[in-house]
Amino acid sequence: MDTMELNMQDLKKENDELIESLKKNESCANVINYPEEEKFEYTPDMSDDMKPVVGVYQTDPESGLSNLVDTKEIDENLDLDKIMKDAIDNVEIPDEELEPEEIEEDEMTSYMEEGSKDTMLGEMISESDISPEAIRELLIIVNRKIKGENFNIYNELPQDIKSLIDRYVAANASEFANNDIKLLKKTVANALIEEFTSNLQMNKAKNDFAKDMEAIYQASNKEISDAAMEYIEERNKAYREAAEKIEDPEKKAKLLAILDQIEEARALDKLKEFAKTCKIKKIELEKPEARAYNGFVAKYKNSNNNIYDIKLAEKVLYRIMSRDCGCTAEEVIAFLVAFCKQVASYSSSSPTEHAYMYYVLYYCALLDSDKSDMFKNNVKEVIENLKVRNSFI
Repeated sequence: MDTMELNMQDLKKENDELIESLKKNESCANVINYPEEEKFEYTPDMSDDMKPVVGVYQTDPESGLSNLVDTKEIDENLDLDKIMKDAIDNVEIPDEELEPEEIEEDEMTSYMEEGSKDTMLGEMISESDISPEAIRELLIIVNRKIKGENFNIYNELPQDIKSLIDRYVAANASEFANNDIKLLKKTVANALIEEFTSNLQMNKAKNDFAKDMEAIYQASNKEISDAAMEYIEERNKAYREAAEKIEDPEKKAKLLAILDQIEEARALDKLKEFAKTCKIKKIELEKPEARAYNGFVAKYKNSNNNIYDIKLAEKVLYRIMSRDCGCTAEEVIAFLVAFCKQVASYSSSSPTEHAYMYYVLYYCALLDSDKSDMFKNNVKEVIENLKVRNSFI
């Protein structure tokens, strides 16, 4: 048994290394040195009576290309109070004691198509010709595991997936006796299903959270009440409490890190500090799209994640910040240019970095709906801090 334990440790190490390698995402940033151009007067195409607008990049399911969704204008005749009430009433905040939710077939299909390679089992399946029937059987086993049922996982697996495990064990433990091989197959099956189920649950929680937040915004583009903003805060709090109950320390840390970035996107504490030393060129204020925005948008051009359009965020910010805080067009642009500089090395495929970038622009777009002054005050503080090194702002 000592030899087997040693080999099991080697197998686990090998699994961990492969899983970790799948999660690495190295990105390169191209730095372009633009020639200085003649100064011209920048006049933003904005007006005080402009309606709230939202734009996002979405992936076309047929072509696979990312396109900017058409701007949506608001129907001012909507009964917004009723829409908002219905939206909140139909979204449940998890109770203190969370019941495990089973995975639906469409959630399993989506995960297998987009995110399953983050797990050892998902990687193995993606490289093999596994039948749809086998995937459905795997879903049944996953949900039995979620409900806490105690059973021999290896024996219940569909033959297609058993064969994957058999080949994996044979390739890594050919020196073991038959009895040891059986135990090893069972151990490997348990470990693979445990990791696969845990990641699938986390993926479901992340998607449910994003859908809930987007549903609230789409339900009330015109005006979200104080109660709705309080709901968003309570929702974040509920997910943080749920995250604290996750036993796996690595997965717990990842989920808490995402929630931290969502809160940071509204507080802007790091951007405030960054602004104190951020140097902005005049040309970046005169041509922000070419010098800052386009580089930011490029992060999402081939991404499965959506992002609010930064140019539309500029329009909303200028209209509201000029009206409520006396900000100039240059100051609003400086804020967004500084934001682009802050996230220059960020990747849209990183859950934590994407969460921060998404929610900064989300809160910009939400300014029409947010009755509190919190985000406006934070934006104003960033702008004031930028003046430390940029006297022309």
